[in-house]
Amino acid sequence: MSRTAIFSQIETVTHSQRTVTPQLRTPLALADNRLASISARPTLTRLRNIDLSIANQISFPQVNTKQFNFTIPQGLKYDGATVITLPPTSGGAIVSLENQPSNGVIGNQSLTVKYSIPPGGTIRYRVRTYGRPIVNPSVGNEQPDYELLYASDFQSVERLASLMQSKQRIVLAIQGDEALNLVETGLFKPGEWKLRQNNFGLPVVEMNPAWELVVIVGILATAAIALAVIILIQTMVSEGIKNGYRIVVKEVTLGDLNVFGTTITFSLPTLGFELIPPS
Repeated sequence: MSRTAIFSQIETVTHSQRTVTPQLRTPLALADNRLASISARPTLTRLRNIDLSIANQISFPQVNTKQFNFTIPQGLKYDGATVITLPPTSGGAIVSLENQPSNGVIGNQSLTVKYSIPPGGTIRYRVRTYGRPIVNPSVGNEQPDYELLYASDFQSVERLASLMQSKQRIVLAIQGDEALNLVETGLFKPGEWKLRQNNFGLPVVEMNPAWELVVIVGILATAAIALAVIILIQTMVSEGIKNGYRIVVKEVTLGDLNVFGTTITFSLPTLGFELIPPS
């Protein structure tokens, strides 16, 4: 049974400029008193004024949260949310799900998103929540569904992060030349990736052998993989560790691909990933 969108809202926020005026430390103030009586060193005083003028123009990103309230219609249960940026969002502006209800709850609920806007920038984002029909246990067991996500652009990265934060079953599909180029790196052989953190807290992928995520990213960059795809894979691993996912790499195929016990037919060479949330 497929998910149904039950709430959708678009927000636009513009950075409110904030500047910081540094406070003079006591040693510098004392130095000013001494410099005032030494007319032979006016250049030092001018340098100090220039430094302050530059510092007064420093502005910081605006970071904030916003809560959204919504009601799950009768007959449905909560089944996750997504949040993505929309034009004219400025470069460097980001938004993510800060917290949300547990899957399966009903009634009145709320979730919170967190966003960051660079100085002078704007962010426009859409938050959308989903519901899934409640199945009568007497009728039979509910068959879990999955989300099919194609690697296409940077919005795919945001959507993937939201889906993994919502603990959804996901089929990630990378197609065409990008799929073939990934396979040629030797990192994407069929099988399960074991995700963990090393002693320094860095993400590690056990794929026989084990590779740190930073090394994987370096290899993909050297292989001229598209930046959006690199960030997508980086997000898949980091969110997978954070949210307890298992990742299964499927063999690249042209035609039918078996995922989660069902068959999907692709018209382009496709590298597929089963992203399995904790039960």
